[in-house]
Amino acid sequence: MNVSNWSFQRLQNTAQDFANRERIGGLLLILATILALIWANSPYQEFYQDLLSRNFILGFEDSFQIELSIKGWVNDGLMAIFFW
Repeated sequence: MNVSNWSFQRLQNTAQDFANRERIGGLLLILATILALIWANSPYQEFYQDLLSRNFILGFEDSFQIELSIKGWVNDGLMAIFFW
């Protein structure tokens, strides 16, 4: 086995082990919350608010489309998945 393949395989296995742990989701959510709070209360808060209000479209150009802001995706989409 090539050294670079071995290290990639080891990195992949480590990442999978990390993602399969039950606590990881909660820790990532706490970390994201802390970072968002810091960012929202920093001198860059205008950029933060602008980013949250930007619209993103999911779907196809001629038929089905859902257009929501990032805040809308979080409130409507991700929370529905979370409580499912």
